[in-house]
Amino acid sequence: MNEKQATAILMGNLKGVKNKPTNLIEISSACNLLVKNWGIKEVSRFFDVSQYMIRQIEKIDQLDSETKKFVQKHHLGIEKSYHLWRLDESKRKEILSLVRNLNSEDVRNLIYLIIHEPNKSVQECMKIFEEKYSKETIMMVLALPTDLSKKLQSISRKKKMKPVQYVKKLIEVACNE
Repeated sequence: MNEKQATAILMGNLKGVKNKPTNLIEISSACNLLVKNWGIKEVSRFFDVSQYMIRQIEKIDQLDSETKKFVQKHHLGIEKSYHLWRLDESKRKEILSLVRNLNSEDVRNLIYLIIHEPNKSVQECMKIFEEKYSKETIMMVLALPTDLSKKLQSISRKKKMKPVQYVKKLIEVACNE
């Protein structure tokens, strides 16, 4: 790939409509070539994309072949791929099949746990993640009279909690009786 081809690839994929079929491996290779020739700041400015996004795209090319296969099959996007890149290869392979079903925020949280708990195994980090982050939430809207709402806010402030946290705690206690 030469500079002209790399520019064309990035122009076709970083400009205009974002929901087009892409080959992230090819885009990453093109990005790496241009960053090497122009520098990250110039690539960012030329394509009007943040330097952080350029760095994320750039790292896809550095992934192992197994992870790249997931990227090629569109199981992993730019952000998930970048966060996986942050792990060493053995840990990455352990969680690869799990992350494709998680959203980007959950992937970020899981990898944060794995990186910041080096003494724990990936399985232990997964347990912590499932307990702490991975919970299905159903939102319920509750219409309250103004006086009751103010009372809840006052009590929760005294307990140094947000009203939502305080009400959730009340409901949990009531459900466990």
